[in-house]
Amino acid sequence: MENESSSNSLEKREQKFVKWLKRDYNYLLLAGIVFTIVLRIYYLILTKSQPIWWDGAEYMNMAKAMAFNLQYTYDPVRPILFSFIVSLLYNLPETELLVRIFVALLSIVSVIFTYLLGKEMFDKRIGLFASFLLSIYYIQVFFSFRILMDMPSLAFFSISAFLFYNYFKNNSINSLYIGAVMIAIGTMMKQNTAFFLLAVLIYLLLTEKLKFLKKKEIYISAVIFWITLSPYVIWGYIKFGGFILTKSAAVVAPTSGNYFTHMLVLLFNYLKQFPTYIFNVSAGSMLGLISIVILIAIFLFSVYRLVIGFDVLIKGDNKDLKRDLYLLLIFIIPMITVSIFIGHNEDRYILNAFPAFFTMMGCFFFAIYDFLVKKKLKVLAIIFIVVVLCFFTYAQLTTADSLIKGKIGSYKEIKDAGIWLKKNSLPSDIIATKSAAQIKLYSDRETMFLPETEEEFEKNLSNNSNIKYYVISRYEQSQNWTYAYPPKKNLTAVQGYMLDNQPMVIIYKLR
Repeated sequence: MENESSSNSLEKREQKFVKWLKRDYNYLLLAGIVFTIVLRIYYLILTKSQPIWWDGAEYMNMAKAMAFNLQYTYDPVRPILFSFIVSLLYNLPETELLVRIFVALLSIVSVIFTYLLGKEMFDKRIGLFASFLLSIYYIQVFFSFRILMDMPSLAFFSISAFLFYNYFKNNSINSLYIGAVMIAIGTMMKQNTAFFLLAVLIYLLLTEKLKFLKKKEIYISAVIFWITLSPYVIWGYIKFGGFILTKSAAVVAPTSGNYFTHMLVLLFNYLKQFPTYIFNVSAGSMLGLISIVILIAIFLFSVYRLVIGFDVLIKGDNKDLKRDLYLLLIFIIPMITVSIFIGHNEDRYILNAFPAFFTMMGCFFFAIYDFLVKKKLKVLAIIFIVVVLCFFTYAQLTTADSLIKGKIGSYKEIKDAGIWLKKNSLPSDIIATKSAAQIKLYSDRETMFLPETEEEFEKNLSNNSNIKYYVISRYEQSQNWTYAYPPKKNLTAVQGYMLDNQPMVIIYKLR
């Protein structure tokens, strides 16, 4: 009887699953999630042993210092939550692989919440389209396998974007409170995640003016945010004697020239690169010009209702206009704020803008699809969507594949040099190098950053007898004197690493 009851229960579950699978594109959702996971497993296997870059080495060094209570000079620009989580893994075997898996999992989380956001704002089709594009997007895929903070930031930004919208649309106060926790956690992973709150503030000011200040849940969510963030803030005051977010901004902000002009130049550079980001074509080519026209059309399609109905948005309670405003803000604010607070362009810095933009793309292309269907051209409509998806899949995955495989070996020589130094030096030895973070990580030795002048280095050398090795490389370029110093002082090269018959890293013995 028990076996029969168990069999019936299993059969009912199977029937429910099949029924769910057939309903409202759920089979596509399941297929998309499986595809996203399989794609990341494939590249995770390929990249599991790739060298860690400078920023990643900093986070791993911080984690090691936390795990083993080592002395470490922290930088305010490096948030601590990721490293703290990694420190808990340092007593487990294969720590680095576990960290890479963690980053890849956060990549998958960002895809899932992009789907939920698109679905909540529009419908399942838009959610599926946007999340699929994010899952194959070459920048997102590439940084899913680097120990950097861009995937954690994107994951918590996507989660927060969905939760806050759920609050605005459905008055789900629990979503607001959980969203406050998520955005605080994201901020402790990477500070620019907090820029999302500026989008929320602008949205509230435009849609509710100052009426939102009368809502108790807004104040409660603010308290929840600051309580969640408080360990990081307190730590920042202890370590740096000031507010950690402003201390961090001071490190990466532009240091010269007109601040506003500098921001406009950086923002323009990001916008200029969109044909490359989306279509993988140069903006100056014929295909680039066509792609610019398409991108402008997508943007105008997304904002035209806001433009012609802005007075309705301000005066009334139009849900569609509010939705369009929210989508526009979570697209444009991450790019504007990054251009203000970070003094140079890097594509990964604006990753948080792409869940919104891919949602915009979904709305645009499915508007064309629906138009064709209304004209009784459903077969042509299906062909159109399939062609669009095939084009983006090919363009994005070929670029991602080339980029990932092309960079797998980058900085290998630095990694090898660090491992050699660990085997051939004493624990008390100090290594002078420009590749300080990576050498420290792989050698488990203290490093000294090569200074601006030879005189300063000589002074350091005379004051510290433990500086035993001198490492120069082509990866982190240093001042001219550093390359002339070894022959000038007749230093002995004890180990070197070549790439394409070119010396990439040379280790010298100082004494």
